Amino acid sequence: MDELAAARAELNQLEKQEQELLKQLFAVRFAAQAQRTKVEGLIKQVPPPVDRLPSELLFQIIELSIQTALVPCKSCDVHLEWKRELMKVSRRWRNLILHSPSLWSTIKVTPTWREQLVRDHVASSRQYPLDIEICSWSEMESRDRLVALLDIVTPCAHRWRSLAIRDDSTELHRSLVLELLDRMTFPTLTSVSMLNAPPFLDNLDGSSTQYTADFLAQERSPRLKFLELGVLFISIMPFRVPSGLVNLRLVLDDPFRLREVPPFFLELLSCNLTSLSLSGACWTFDQLPPNSVQFPLLETLVCSIRSGGGLMQALVAPMLSHFEYCPPVWDASPDAMFAGLGDKFSSVIRLVLSGTDSLLEVKAIHSTFPNVRHMVLRPHDSIPIFRPGDDSPSEPTWRHLESLTVDGPKPFSRDWSTFPYHLVRWLKHRQHTRQPKLRVRLSTVYATVDWSTIWDLHEMLHELCILEWAGVRFKMKMKIFGNSDSLQLVCMPTFYTTLAHLLSCLFRMFLGCPLTS
Repeated sequence: MDELAAARAELNQLEKQEQELLKQLFAVRFAAQAQRTKVEGLIKQVPPPVDRLPSELLFQIIELSIQTALVPCKSCDVHLEWKRELMKVSRRWRNLILHSPSLWSTIKVTPTWREQLVRDHVASSRQYPLDIEICSWSEMESRDRLVALLDIVTPCAHRWRSLAIRDDSTELHRSLVLELLDRMTFPTLTSVSMLNAPPFLDNLDGSSTQYTADFLAQERSPRLKFLELGVLFISIMPFRVPSGLVNLRLVLDDPFRLREVPPFFLELLSCNLTSLSLSGACWTFDQLPPNSVQFPLLETLVCSIRSGGGLMQALVAPMLSHFEYCPPVWDASPDAMFAGLGDKFSSVIRLVLSGTDSLLEVKAIHSTFPNVRHMVLRPHDSIPIFRPGDDSPSEPTWRHLESLTVDGPKPFSRDWSTFPYHLVRWLKHRQHTRQPKLRVRLSTVYATVDWSTIWDLHEMLHELCILEWAGVRFKMKMKIFGNSDSLQLVCMPTFYTTLAHLLSCLFRMFLGCPLTS
């Protein structure tokens, strides 16, 4: 009996202890729930990391986001819609966008913009410089609508920074705009683009007057630095490039009009130019006398025209340091193109070429540009071969060259299988002549390539140069492991997929959102 009583007493003691532990457990659970509620409340009070960013940094992020939204589609509607979406994120974002004049400085004079929208941009931009673009006026659009929009922006002509008149508007609408501009003064205008301006303006009485672009004169636009013109302007006389201009781009895209205009217009260009770009189909430069085009301050020349040999003979630019020759078709071999130039372009440090036939001799390129330090080869069906002459170890091959960028050739093109061997041969020759290693950057952006192809190129080149890669897109690969009872599918994503996922995770982290796989 004593043993039974002792067992009952111990059981009673354990049951009391169990009740005490349950009370403690309930108390701990209650306290934990209360603490969890408190923590969640404190988290809600703390703004997410993106809202703790300084206003200057947040503004740069928003500005970059708006600019990126315009890359795939240069539509003003996309610009506005994306800005509206960003304003919905939070009150702080809305206030920051509304009170940032630079985000409202681009104004499109186009039929899709209402008059009130243009007024809002003019008001929100305050005194910030304006970028005006006139575009998309078809025959169905009335001139009165265009005049109404121009009446809103022309009172702010004192703060216009850039003006672009696109060629997707009718000649009648462009004439109206140009006639209005010639009555105005633009004290802060620095950039103008007019690719298809009419040489004659149509009057309401049916007559026409020759257009002379008076608003581009030095006294009307004293700060004009960049000018982009089409071939029609070249036929306008007495049009003269403003003396203060430093950057000029001519688009010679009408060969029939060029036949009527001698190339001596180059002799009328400003001697103060530091950058000149010529593009389009042109065959008339052979008429230029040798050394007749003087540009004593020219530093950058971009030439994308056909038959540019005459221009090379006529051009005198002792300060030229950046030269691009990227014609649509090479009408002559590089030797014929640059023959007889001597050391005229010995000042060129950066050389950009594209489109030369790999079967043509390129020795003239070495002699014409002996002091090149940085070379870029643009994508084409083929690329120049750097031939060390007769393979003599003493043959010079750009001893000052520091970097080489090859944007191509296109993967799986006719030169894709041969170009690495020519490049290796040339690099070995440089190594044999004890020249320093080049920084070689390869870019194949036109197609996806296998990892094995990249690896083969790496094995061939990495010991001969400082090798870099840019814009390489790999194919997706899949592998299956396991047996019939257990299968495992492994996907090897592209580089861009991985990068996009990383950026997405970082952005979600800034917003305080949970990360998901």
